[in-house]
Amino acid sequence: MDGWDIATRPGAHCAPLMHRALGTERQGIVRLSTSWFTTADEIDAAIGAIREIAEG
Repeated sequence: MDGWDIATRPGAHCAPLMHRALGTERQGIVRLSTSWFTTADEIDAAIGAIREIAEG
């Protein structure tokens, strides 16, 4: 479960009402930040990592 080399930000992300709606107030979430410089391959790698983590 390591070696993905993907930068993320954990936490509440200044969105308390959204966290209340999602039920994530206590644990927060992980946010991916993309830009014009993010490649399709990097997006695919992030999706693959998320899938692998979700499957346990």
